[in-house]
Amino acid sequence: MKLNTLIVVFCVTLVGTVNSQIVGNPVGTKGTKEWSVSLNGGYMTHSYDYQTYSRRLLLKSEWGITPWFDVYFMGGVHDLEISFSRADFTDYKSKIRFCYGAGFDIAFQPKRDLPFGIWSGAQIFKGPAKGDYFENLSFAGTTIIKKYKYEYNWTETKGFLGLIYYGKHFKLYLAKAGWLLQNTTTLRQYSQSGTSWSLETRKEGEDRSTIWSGGVFGLEFDFPGNYTLTFEGLLFNEEDYQLMVGISQTGNPGW
Repeated sequence: MKLNTLIVVFCVTLVGTVNSQIVGNPVGTKGTKEWSVSLNGGYMTHSYDYQTYSRRLLLKSEWGITPWFDVYFMGGVHDLEISFSRADFTDYKSKIRFCYGAGFDIAFQPKRDLPFGIWSGAQIFKGPAKGDYFENLSFAGTTIIKKYKYEYNWTETKGFLGLIYYGKHFKLYLAKAGWLLQNTTTLRQYSQSGTSWSLETRKEGEDRSTIWSGGVFGLEFDFPGNYTLTFEGLLFNEEDYQLMVGISQTGNPGW
């Protein structure tokens, strides 16, 4: 049982909930039968026909299968906000929902006397969102309000390949990443009748983005007790990016 989990929760809360799924924290692999636990706060924003924002707080559990291959599972909570370009729409804000995912890491050093390692991996991440937004229509001097209930189930897939630089008390990592978003949606439109709402239409849809490519960069600091503090970013362009900060601990803390 990792008793340090409460400390991790406390420390990340102090850092702040800049809440994205992550590829590091810890970066690389830790060795056969080594267990790592981390807590990560992430923030992501992406633009489509509208702008989306999501904050996430995730617990990650990673296990070493071989010296060069680790698998991990993630679970936590997230929210989703959508800012529409049309002025007659209000912003969409989802309630906090559970999200989860899994992935693997591969890492090895071609030469032990060089402080560089090759690092790769992939992950899949899923979660739902549910919330309302409104449309204000002006007609014949009056305002007609439409309410939309939007249910959004998304799946993110990410793969990456890069390098790790092993410093004395830190690790610097850089990678090229590919990212894909798939989603299914249900949209219900309601009209107002007095103080109640009546359902007008119900639409279901499915969508898939093109593969986005970007650069991952991160810095992991080593502390006594096998603790690490990590800062990470995935940059697609100036408007589309993911940020993460987290703390992890591997093996026995030595208390």
